[in-house]
Amino acid sequence: MWPFSKTKSNSEIHPLIKQFSALMENAKCLEWFENVAGGWNMGLPLDVAFEVQEAINLSYTITSMAGVSSSALVDAAKSGDYTAINNKLHRSSSALNERAVDTSRNFSRIIEWANDHNLPQLQRFDATFYKQAGVPRNVRDLNNLRFLLVTEGHGITEIPAEIAKLPLLQGICITNNKITAIPTELYHCVSLQRLDLEDNQISRVEDGIHRLADVNAIDLSGNRLTHVTPDISRMRSLKKLDIRNQKTEIDMMRANDTPLSDASLTALYDLVGTIDVKY
Repeated sequence: MWPFSKTKSNSEIHPLIKQFSALMENAKCLEWFENVAGGWNMGLPLDVAFEVQEAINLSYTITSMAGVSSSALVDAAKSGDYTAINNKLHRSSSALNERAVDTSRNFSRIIEWANDHNLPQLQRFDATFYKQAGVPRNVRDLNNLRFLLVTEGHGITEIPAEIAKLPLLQGICITNNKITAIPTELYHCVSLQRLDLEDNQISRVEDGIHRLADVNAIDLSGNRLTHVTPDISRMRSLKKLDIRNQKTEIDMMRANDTPLSDASLTALYDLVGTIDVKY
């Protein structure tokens, strides 16, 4: 029974709350979500691992949009009363929708890019992290897009800078294409958690990537890296970095004639000692 179902203005369950609360109906999922929110960083039980991970992904967006703590979200899940958080999400969504009208030019550019490359329409995708694939062609769905996933070759050579304006975007995965650069505007995508750009043509990771304060995983394997900014060692949430199988003649991390600067090598070796780096 939803405690706010009687009041018309507050009766509509926000889509994020609807998804999150459905997961929390499983008592074991709730228990383990509370453990993770409290700082647990060990493995999850296999029977609820996917559900708990999805709850964690949703919680990042909910707490960011609603301006509440993860402990407040745990309390709401335990009591079943999401009224306050639901109302805050609706207010935030209304503000985002108004802002979307003001930034319709940005969204038009993304839609144009999707059409130019014949990218698939938005559809469900059931992976551990990514839950959507393709690109929607309307402002409302773009405004609420959480995952940008394109895994087939579409001849994509660039990521539109306007993608950084998507307010809820948690993950970008564009693989097996011909992207040559990560636009530095993307470093201002405050909701981003994962950046998966393997098997492209990227040669440089430019200064400022440390501004992606919540990104925990980056995959740049199978590219053409010749420069990695030392700023990458300043990414406070980064836990995984994959830079294997570069399409270059040499081993960037070991060869005497590596194109990487001493500062870049030092930063990468510092990361090797603290996080999961594949190279």
